[in-house]
Amino acid sequence: MSLPRDAPDKRRFGHVTPVSACASESHGLGRFVRDALAITRRQLEPDRPLTANDGPGSGPSRAIIVGYGVLSLIFCSSLFARPTALGGSDWDQHLFYYAEALKNVVEYGQLPLWSPWYCGGNVLWQNPRVALLSPVYPLAIVVPLALAMKVNIVLHYWIGFVGMHLLLARVIGLTFGPGILYLASVFTLGGASALHLAVGHSVFLPAFYLPLLMFFVFRVFQGRALRPSCRSQSSESASCR
Repeated sequence: MSLPRDAPDKRRFGHVTPVSACASESHGLGRFVRDALAITRRQLEPDRPLTANDGPGSGPSRAIIVGYGVLSLIFCSSLFARPTALGGSDWDQHLFYYAEALKNVVEYGQLPLWSPWYCGGNVLWQNPRVALLSPVYPLAIVVPLALAMKVNIVLHYWIGFVGMHLLLARVIGLTFGPGILYLASVFTLGGASALHLAVGHSVFLPAFYLPLLMFFVFRVFQGRALRPSCRSQSSESASCR
């Protein structure tokens, strides 16, 4: 007995839904994608009724923001056991990237376009490992560079917490405080970022912007906040870390 073209073949797939069978067949992939996009559009419809999480005062309160800062400082407290000392492994290499940008600007009064101190001369502006915009530079005016980097790490953990709170509370719609804190901690305090930063890999700091970027992207889909998203995208394009 022949089956219709779009009907799932139970002899091949077992007991499956039409959507999963469609996705398994190459000719049904386009329909599967269209259905998924349609569901997403319905969930993110701009004219859906406003909820308590969408009000102007629905962001994290000042106490929550301060609490995330304290939690970030506690988690990173081991960095300040010796505040001005370098860490192990690659701390010296990655601090060198910041130092050569500072030396270009402060000592030679020129844009950080070229480094004559690395591999017989190397690019700075085009080097993705070099953060041309970073809180490290203004902090380095008043504190040693190693301490400025440690403060910068704490700031990025704080940004990760705040971004996750916004994503979970205002986009996903969670209202249970301990649940929001737990899920925010799963991302922000995850072992991957901590292990990289412990050995000096500052190039992983932009990962903490991801929840905030996702929050702005979803807000654009909801048709409410295009301007903050544009600012966020501009800062990401400038390799702000």
